[in-house]
Amino acid sequence: MLLGKIDVLTGMFVEDILLESIPIDEEGIPDPQYIAKPVPQGFYWPKWNGTEWVEGGTASELQPATPSEVEILQAQVKASDDRADFLEECLVEMAQLVYK
Repeated sequence: MLLGKIDVLTGMFVEDILLESIPIDEEGIPDPQYIAKPVPQGFYWPKWNGTEWVEGGTASELQPATPSEVEILQAQVKASDDRADFLEECLVEMAQLVYK
């Protein structure tokens, strides 16, 4: 049985757990950190509210961070370096084939 494990203080999803059944404590009460209802797709931060899964993140947390100019330039430089390395390797391989 696939169970969702939550943080009992916040209700936030921690991880999926594969168990045969929900663990029972000494008093015969099911462990509240395991939820039998599967987590639906589409949540960034699933949260169990006691009856159903809801979105646990705020609107500002859900917005993807826009990369800064420096990050964009760093990515472009890395891509250029990678391409130059690739072309250099191609030239070496071609030279090895020609000058055997």
